[in-house]
Amino acid sequence: MDRITRETRSPGILVATLALIVALTGTAIAGDQGASISLSKKQVRKITQRVAARVASRVANRQIDRREGGLSVAHADRANTATSSTTAQSATIAASAANALNAGNADQLDGLDADSLVRAAGASTTNAAEGDGDIVSTSITAPGDGYLLIVASVDSRNDVDTDGFDCDIEVDGVPIASAHRSIRVTKEGNNEEDCGTNTVAQVDAGPHVIDFSAGSVGTNVKFEGADLNVLFVPFGPTGG
Repeated sequence: MDRITRETRSPGILVATLALIVALTGTAIAGDQGASISLSKKQVRKITQRVAARVASRVANRQIDRREGGLSVAHADRANTATSSTTAQSATIAASAANALNAGNADQLDGLDADSLVRAAGASTTNAAEGDGDIVSTSITAPGDGYLLIVASVDSRNDVDTDGFDCDIEVDGVPIASAHRSIRVTKEGNNEEDCGTNTVAQVDAGPHVIDFSAGSVGTNVKFEGADLNVLFVPFGPTGG
């Protein structure tokens, strides 16, 4: 006796068979009371597509279950937990996501750990020391190579005559030329001036000291409040 071999049909064969059956049986379906219902070609095509989609989905899910239980075609566009995802529409938890529209919890961004992205430091005083020298200073530790975004300002006044001073930003004792400012303060007109400046400095990983200093200070120039704020970012000065 010949052995009967059972073969698993692919979704494509099942769909083709279904279409053939519909074509052979025509476009009339018998009702419960023997009445005949005529269907247009558009209705037949729509019914065929719906049945084919259900068959294909069931077959695909069976194949996925054989490889990895708990997965479903219906949830292929969403990953609640992913160790690595090149592109994800939504990822609640992702150890690494190269491109994700929405990631609730990601250990890395563009290959950088969360604690390597941004560091901030600052200092302020309401009664800055008068004369040449440091007005206010702070320090910051860069977790990697990157850039320091530095903003500083000091309020000054002169109630006696016309005089001025220079203000500068220094990183590790080196003045940043682009941050140099010169201010003139006069008792006539505006006797109060703010020397404000900012700069971006490239730094290596490790600790750094930032000073906001004054020079060529006139005898009657008085300093009041001063602020110095520093932000480390691992990206370039233009964000790249």
